[in-house]
Amino acid sequence: MREFTLNHVWFILGAAGWTILLTAISLFFGSILGLVLAILRQSPNLILRIAAGSLVRVFQGVPLVVVIFMVYFGIAGGGVNVSPLMACSIGLSLFAGAFLGEIWRGAIQAIPTQQWEAADALGFTAIERLRYAILPQAIRISMPATIGFIVQLVKGTSVASMVGYVELMRAGQVINGSTFDSFRVFGLVALIYLAINLPLSFLSKRLEQVKL
Repeated sequence: MREFTLNHVWFILGAAGWTILLTAISLFFGSILGLVLAILRQSPNLILRIAAGSLVRVFQGVPLVVVIFMVYFGIAGGGVNVSPLMACSIGLSLFAGAFLGEIWRGAIQAIPTQQWEAADALGFTAIERLRYAILPQAIRISMPATIGFIVQLVKGTSVASMVGYVELMRAGQVINGSTFDSFRVFGLVALIYLAINLPLSFLSKRLEQVKL
């Protein structure tokens, strides 16, 4: 049994950086996917609406850890080597895309009909209508819920430890396995998660109080 030292603290702090990296990657690609899904869910084409809705329901209904396992072991089973970072990024991006897509779809639908009609009256194309009239308002409406989901995404990165990705939770497990000082190890892990998430939570609360 080893004593919990400053070196262990630095190791956990370094792993927190990998947690932030995984969150950033997943949020970037998940946002792109989510925006596409939100728009497709509004499409006049029935097939596109059904396809987008089915994708959302699948990734909302399947546990995140199962999605990551399917990506990690599924791609490897096809003879392609995939790193834990890549597998977790893909899995979390799909997860984020499904939830952000629904958040943003709801925000788009919350825009009054008069706004759509005004954009049409100005002669905007469908893309211009979304870009200049609808999406700026929808983004503002969705910000509190979006930030709240980002908090969940940060915590969701903890399942990446299941495929060997050394993020914050995995680092805590490794250190705890050698020191057996669970209270201090996971207490530090909890504090770091709080340090990452509390500013986001306060920002979400602040945005909820902003009048449109």
